[in-house]
Amino acid sequence: MALTTASGAAVLNPAQIEASLVKPLETMAAIALCSTIVRTAGMSALRIPTTAATPTASFVAEGAEIPVTDADLDELILNPRKLAGLSVITNELAQSSTPQAADIVGRGLAKDIAKKLDMGAFGTLPAPAPPGLATLSGVKAVTAHVQGGKLTDFDWAAEAESLSALAGGNITHWIAAPDAALLVATTPLGGVGGQMPALQPDPALPTRRQVLGRPLLVSAAVESRTIWGVDQSRSFLAIAEDVTLEADRSVFFTSDRIAIRAKLRVSYGWPEPATVIKISIPA
Repeated sequence: MALTTASGAAVLNPAQIEASLVKPLETMAAIALCSTIVRTAGMSALRIPTTAATPTASFVAEGAEIPVTDADLDELILNPRKLAGLSVITNELAQSSTPQAADIVGRGLAKDIAKKLDMGAFGTLPAPAPPGLATLSGVKAVTAHVQGGKLTDFDWAAEAESLSALAGGNITHWIAAPDAALLVATTPLGGVGGQMPALQPDPALPTRRQVLGRPLLVSAAVESRTIWGVDQSRSFLAIAEDVTLEADRSVFFTSDRIAIRAKLRVSYGWPEPATVIKISIPA
């Protein structure tokens, strides 16, 4: 990537940034994997229409007046918030002309940014981070059954799917805390007393597992012993297009190192909270 600029200059062009930073971020962050990603221009907010009450259709006699009903429309506004990461690399790596050098820098920053993005989406980071699922009002709750420190069945998943469907949703992904994922992975087929783990492999991605045909993602940002069920079509991640990756030699001049800064603007939101299900596993 051969850095030759003194300070504050772009390391990669937009296409390289997309390949080395943005695309890896989209595969590392759980919120990106379970959401519809929308690219916005600059500081533009993403406006997602929501409906509090839908028009009502009716059977009517021939020639009779059709009842008029109005939709109660609203909108969810996602304002992109700045999310930045800073990495320090050696001058030798910066001067490397190998294609892997840019990937090393980009993926390292993408990993840090993905971690913070998930912490905001599934946790309770303070402002200026956008509010996450843990602060969302209207989410449905399910409590899993536990016996002897183990999950007894997968009824929690069936109940969650049913509750989401009643609200017009369709759960496409489960996002679990590491300890919750372990409990799911060790739940035997047929419940307590069964022999075979019921967590199924995903044919599209063998390293990933499924619960009732839906991918199970694992994120340390999720609260302990908690699983979220979300509908990808009703979970949005807005990423502004003006992503930057810049270098500055002056900050660490005495140690012959270079500061690399990644900066992007993102936000996330769920226009229909009732389709989101929170599953809690009692201790």
